Amino acid sequence: MFYSSTVAREYEVYVVSDSWLQGAPDNGGGEAEIKMQEVFRQNPSRFERMNTTACIDEYAKEYLSQRSNLLLISDRYEDHTFNSSSGTFVRVAGSVGDVSILYSVENRYAWMCNLPIGIWGHDYTSSVVSDRYSTKTVEAKCKIADVKKNATLGQWTLHGYRVTGCLSEKAEETCSVGFNLAIGIVVIVMNFGKALCIILILFQRTDPPMITVGDAIASFLPEPDRLTGGRCLMTVEQFRKELRNPGKARVSVKPQLYEPRTCRRWKMTGIMSWFTFLSLLAIQTFMNLWY
Repeated sequence: MFYSSTVAREYEVYVVSDSWLQGAPDNGGGEAEIKMQEVFRQNPSRFERMNTTACIDEYAKEYLSQRSNLLLISDRYEDHTFNSSSGTFVRVAGSVGDVSILYSVENRYAWMCNLPIGIWGHDYTSSVVSDRYSTKTVEAKCKIADVKKNATLGQWTLHGYRVTGCLSEKAEETCSVGFNLAIGIVVIVMNFGKALCIILILFQRTDPPMITVGDAIASFLPEPDRLTGGRCLMTVEQFRKELRNPGKARVSVKPQLYEPRTCRRWKMTGIMSWFTFLSLLAIQTFMNLWY
């Protein structure tokens, strides 16, 4: 009836150089790069600087609610080290446009692994992909443990850029509480029916209700059970025999010789009861292990 929802934010991934962060002019770019540069210049305090492993931990999630755009800090492109006279600001991953998509069907943060999934606007999941360097077979599955290992060794690269840190744009988490009218009406009607049944039982029943085992035992004190009177040694099999043949004479109530013998607890229930219990237990165990 009541439910909560949290906004999952989309984000863009850019590669920037330290020289650009220190004020060096950038190397140009498209509309997305220009817009992102303006956002950063106007309010740099919105961006939190983190090391590579912390950055991976924050963005290696199915949904982001408190993080937005990401600026990856790089010191070199392939074999070329960036100089301090010019800056680099390149968009490398995003939700739309002529860049690598943010996620595949199997993995929402596959861009971290530098897999050519959806590079240049095409959606590839596991096939032969032609990227800027060569044609190779890739798996659309990102192993974060391998990415963090490379980041710890200073070998995390993304489309040729070696990543040394990041700037994460902080976002305010947005959530709301919703109400489903249809489910609410059903719940109210069912509760009304339940209350009505309780009231009818309360005023129409004259005999004491049996709610617990103690109530059932106490009921035999003022009114002893005639069926079991004088038959304290009657077995379950004898009771079942009478129930199956109600028209025949009752089982003899003559005194019986007491034979002391051990009665195990598992014999208190029948074979079908044990079979049903063990079957349901096996099904539940299988479902827990499978799912």
